[in-house]
Amino acid sequence: LEFGRETTPTAWEGEEGTLVYTAKNASNVTRYFLSVHDELPAWITLETDEPPLFNVVANDSVRVAHRVKFLKRGVFTTTTFDVVALDPLGVFAFSRKVTASGEVVVYPTPQQMQTISVAGAGRFGWQEMVSVAIRGNSVEPDGVRLYSPGDPLRRIHWRQTARTGRLSVIEFEEPQATSVALVLDCERGMEIGKDTATTFEYAVNAAASLAYQAVQESAEFRLFVPEGLDKTPLMREIYGMVAQQGGGQDQLFRLLEALARVNAESPQGVTSLLSEVAAQVSQGTVLIVLTSNPDTALADVAQRYTASGGKVVVMYIDPATFQGALPERLVRNTTRFFEAILGAEASLYTLQRHPDGALEPQAYSA
Repeated sequence: LEFGRETTPTAWEGEEGTLVYTAKNASNVTRYFLSVHDELPAWITLETDEPPLFNVVANDSVRVAHRVKFLKRGVFTTTTFDVVALDPLGVFAFSRKVTASGEVVVYPTPQQMQTISVAGAGRFGWQEMVSVAIRGNSVEPDGVRLYSPGDPLRRIHWRQTARTGRLSVIEFEEPQATSVALVLDCERGMEIGKDTATTFEYAVNAAASLAYQAVQESAEFRLFVPEGLDKTPLMREIYGMVAQQGGGQDQLFRLLEALARVNAESPQGVTSLLSEVAAQVSQGTVLIVLTSNPDTALADVAQRYTASGGKVVVMYIDPATFQGALPERLVRNTTRFFEAILGAEASLYTLQRHPDGALEPQAYSA
């Protein structure tokens, strides 16, 4: 008998999928009462209590599907599984270990979040922001003025002309070509919580959700992560590609690939990362920071950026709502951090742990 495993290359966090096991019988004897017992990685669970029994007819092959659930985003390696054969009376069992290596990349599943304001005064919501982030040659009406020789006749504002008796035209203005940069805090020691309900996992899922919404609005976006995470050539390539400006489904899946692999193990803090990002992005880029670290120095960096006309949004994943002991500095600094961020003319949102994992950021105001 020859056995193998067909592993789905990608999956979605919280969703079900199928692992297929193959068995080929090259003998002239039918094999009965076989079952597969897989040593699945953590966070991938079998959906049935017991794997099904199957038979392999002589000189034939069979495919056996196991339904599984992917409980957490990440990159998981499958190694070996056991094939168990029972005698017809079910008294004896014989097992054989089969090596079949594979890899499953589990993407974080984007959610539809509430509208997010990106201006300190709250005049613009996320949808408005990403609408002006569309690049192209489109124009938007900016008002009405008197006609000048050479103005296209198609721009004449007939209602204004009739009311005043003077030819008036609609004046157009090129929209500001802004873009979105997601800045993800991956500092070591800043993750609070347990299992999938941690501050870092919420930040990762929020980043995926913001990118998904940007695609829906035809906006361009990119992701920045701190140093120390690109330890292999593959990781350097993945993080390097997603840090380049892009849009659409291709950019979304590049970002999801990066988010599937990211971890909170960087020596670099979010304030240092934001300072680097602000220095290299183009003017008009909206910076969205996802962090659970109430570092008041972050406000200083944000203020320098907003002072030049830029927009900064800080999504604070509130560690006080997650399971686990909080470092004293997190408790002590939170109020001052909120005041500093608002004082920097940045928008502030808090994201708390939800019983079912829903992402419901709330606007914070003094």
